[in-house]
Amino acid sequence: METLAEDDAPLTGTLGRLGRRLELPPDELRACLRELARAGWIQILIQPFGRLTIRVAYEPETPPVRVVGCRSVPAAWQL
Repeated sequence: METLAEDDAPLTGTLGRLGRRLELPPDELRACLRELARAGWIQILIQPFGRLTIRVAYEPETPPVRVVGCRSVPAAWQL
């Protein structure tokens, strides 16, 4: 949350790249992001080729996890 709040800019990248930036293994980062999304603090946009965009949630009625370019949310991100 501190990283997102610092610049008020979304984080974008693959789970691996974001994990290296935040010094977390990908599975641990995914679990943390899911918890923050479940709590309504962040929104996650899943894009093609494994890219994610993560931002502070400002719109409570928007689903916490959305997918672009796919028909459904991958099972690893199901809330």
